[in-house]
Amino acid sequence: MPQTRPIGLATMIFSAVSLCACTHGGTPNTTGETAALPADAAIEHLLAANGVRGLAVALIEDGEVASVDVYGMRDRERDLPLTRQTVVSGLSWTKFVFSAYVAELAAEGRIDLDRPIAEYLARPLPEYDGYGDLAGDERWRALTLRYLLSHQSGFPNFRFFPPNSDYDPEAPLAFFQGPGMSYAYSGEGFQIAQLVISEALDIDIAADLEHRFFAALGTDDIGLTWRESFTDDYDAGHNPDGSRIGHPVREEFDAAGSINGSPTAFARFVSAFMRGELVSDAARTELLAPQTPVRSAHQFPPWSAERDETLAAIDLSAGLGVVLWTGPQGRGFFKGGHDDGADNMLVCLIERNDCILMMTNIAKGHLIFPQIAEAVLGPTGLPWTWEYSQLDESD
Repeated sequence: MPQTRPIGLATMIFSAVSLCACTHGGTPNTTGETAALPADAAIEHLLAANGVRGLAVALIEDGEVASVDVYGMRDRERDLPLTRQTVVSGLSWTKFVFSAYVAELAAEGRIDLDRPIAEYLARPLPEYDGYGDLAGDERWRALTLRYLLSHQSGFPNFRFFPPNSDYDPEAPLAFFQGPGMSYAYSGEGFQIAQLVISEALDIDIAADLEHRFFAALGTDDIGLTWRESFTDDYDAGHNPDGSRIGHPVREEFDAAGSINGSPTAFARFVSAFMRGELVSDAARTELLAPQTPVRSAHQFPPWSAERDETLAAIDLSAGLGVVLWTGPQGRGFFKGGHDDGADNMLVCLIERNDCILMMTNIAKGHLIFPQIAEAVLGPTGLPWTWEYSQLDESD
């Protein structure tokens, strides 16, 4: 069970909340109107000011879970509170977990991150279900697991969001640039990596990963697919107007984003990873090694040609399933997650072995995550406007 901090999360966040309570538009409010509020009330004011229904924040200090705090509702319409055991959508944190798994397979010599995927597949990629669109484009043969896990596949995030176009459910899968050219976020790449691992090793990835990681933690409130046991206490996603969306039920494993778990379980996983208990040193080093520099002006849209060379100053780069940067407290990594009804953010400071995990059940994390993380961890230098283009001062 997580320990309780001598100084609560609310107290630490209070100073930042009182100095910068953000409004719905993401513009800092410098009136200091919350300065007289008690600490817990200040946090609730921050959530209310931005229309955030529920928030869970877990803190890791020196590799150990220090606290798991929850605020607000898991289901506003049913008036149900968020708890430390409420199952929330892990979203793209799945990519971090899956990358750690593949890095461990590589460390064990079972898979080679730099071997072309064509050498692992029983038949050409375009012959597999869902990949016929690639017939005639031999660039897929240049793909490797390293490219796929570091967002260098050359594919859009998902095929139904093609470059320079709105949502198109009929859009074909196509390269918008060649493999290995530059960082461009792609869930499609992770789904191909999942196919490659499954084919190459002939294993049930979800079962093997859960045995290696989650069973080792001794927790049953986290999983790569939906479980019936989750129905007792789960969060309901909410639209920006606060209306209920519901919780996405994904019954099949998707390396791009199917994980669910409680705030407590996610904190236990990250803390074990930071302590080196789930993967070998070689796997952890591989995952957190810079794979390619990141100079795109923003994380999204991934196909944008807009560049920001000033990011070289913080050595922004892609790891495997995470993004790396160097700030005033040294090297760190982060991984976000986003869906219509949820936002997540994980920020870890490697040299301190400290992390913060933030989870909301409404897609407004960009309005509260930066000031919470900076208040708790201190100045990080994390490029928030790169991750959340909504915060860019030029917008």
